[in-house]
Amino acid sequence: METVQLQCGQCKKVMAIGVEHLGGQVQCPHCRCVVQTPPRSAFSAAVTEAPSVDASGESIFSPQDATDVVFGNKAAPKVELPTKALHEDIDETLKIDPRAKEVSRPRKPAPKAEEAAEPVDEADLSTLKRERPVYDRGVMPLIAMIFLIPYAIVTTTFIVYLVFFAKQGSNDPYEFLNDPMPNPNKGGAKRVSKAQPVHNHPLLAHRVVPIGKPIQVGDLLVTPERIQLTSEGDLRLILRAKNTSSNTAFEPMSDNFVRYVANRDSKPFTFLESKSRSVSEVLGGYLGYAKALNANEHTGNGYIRPNEQVFVILTTDGAYRAQEVAQIAAKNESFLWRVQLRRGLVKLSGKDVSATSVIGVEFSNAEIVREKKT
Repeated sequence: METVQLQCGQCKKVMAIGVEHLGGQVQCPHCRCVVQTPPRSAFSAAVTEAPSVDASGESIFSPQDATDVVFGNKAAPKVELPTKALHEDIDETLKIDPRAKEVSRPRKPAPKAEEAAEPVDEADLSTLKRERPVYDRGVMPLIAMIFLIPYAIVTTTFIVYLVFFAKQGSNDPYEFLNDPMPNPNKGGAKRVSKAQPVHNHPLLAHRVVPIGKPIQVGDLLVTPERIQLTSEGDLRLILRAKNTSSNTAFEPMSDNFVRYVANRDSKPFTFLESKSRSVSEVLGGYLGYAKALNANEHTGNGYIRPNEQVFVILTTDGAYRAQEVAQIAAKNESFLWRVQLRRGLVKLSGKDVSATSVIGVEFSNAEIVREKKT
C-alpha cells in the first residue's frame, strides 16, 4: 500500500498514512488527535525539492519509522519535495492571490493545509457526523409490551361487551318485556323496553332449551319437566320454577300471559308453534300451579319466596284439540312452546320494576308423554 508522510499539527510529529485516506480525517498515532489531511490531488506529482525540517530537527519527508504507519503494514516510500509544476497545481487548486497574500474561497472549497493540520477538540463533536442511536434489541420487546398489553386488555373487554351485553341487549327483543300485573296491588304496567315486539319474533339460540335442561331467567331458574297429551286430547307443558333471588317474591306467570281473545290485533307471547310452520299456531290456554310434579294436584297460588319452587302447568285450549293438537301428536317433527315468564325486578330510571322474558321449550313428537284414557 502506497503511503505519504504528514506532520501532526498538534504534537508536530511525523506520521505516515495511506494515499487512499487523503482528503479525510485520520488519527495521529502519537497524540491521538484527529487531523484533516490535504486532498490526494496535491500529491499527484513527483516530489523533487529538498525536504524541510520540523522544530525537532527531523525531516517530515525522511523515511518513517515502522511504528508510525497508521494504515497498512507496508513501509512508505520516501517522499521528495514537490516540483514547480506541483506547486502551480496546488496554487491553482487553492487559488492563491500573491498580491493580497490571502487565499480566496473557491466555489467548491477544498480543505486548507493549515486548517487540516489543526487538531479537532475531542470534546467538540459538532464537526463529526452524528450516527443514529442504536438500541439494544433486548429492550425492544419490553417497549412493545408496554403498549400491547393495555391495548389487548381494552380490546378484549370491548369484544366481551359486544358479545355478551350489547349484542343480546340490542338483538334480543324478549330480554325485557313489560309486566301487565307488576305488583300485588295490580298497578299499571310499566314498560322496560320502549316498544313491544311482535309475538312470533324469532328467538335467539340461548333462549331455547330442550326438555330437562334448566335455563336462568333473571331471578327465576326454569326447568321444562315434560310434555303431556292428556286423555281429553289437550297438550300440557309442566315447568319447574325456582326463585333464586335473596329478597324478592313473585308469581312466575300471570293469566294475562296466556290469555287470547280472537279478532284482536295483540296476541300473547305464550303459544305453541311448529318449527316447519306446517301446523297453525296454538294460541291461548290455561295456567295452573302445583306444589308437586303430579299435575293433578293443582293450586291457584304460584307465589314463591326466595329459594322456593313451584310447578307451572300450561294447557292448550280445547278449541285446538281436533285439528292443531291432533296434527302435533301425529307429525314426526320439532315443535316450540314459547312461554312468557317473570324475571323479578330490574332497574328502570333508578326504580325497581317488575319485568318479564320469553323462552322457548323445544320438543319432538317422540317426547310427548301420552296419558291413558280412563
